[in-house]
Amino acid sequence: MKLFACAMEARAGYIVSRDPHLRNLKHFHGVKIIDVKAFVERVRKE
Repeated sequence: MKLFACAMEARAGYIVSRDPHLRNLKHFHGVKIIDVKAFVERVRKE
């Protein structure tokens, strides 16, 4: 999938998605897959 290739090439820490099927994976080669709410909470903590 192009999304994973882009995330890996960019060395992204997260993929933020509303897609429940994608979020069920939880992670892909070190890239965490989370929803918007969880991402905002993590950003606020940092």
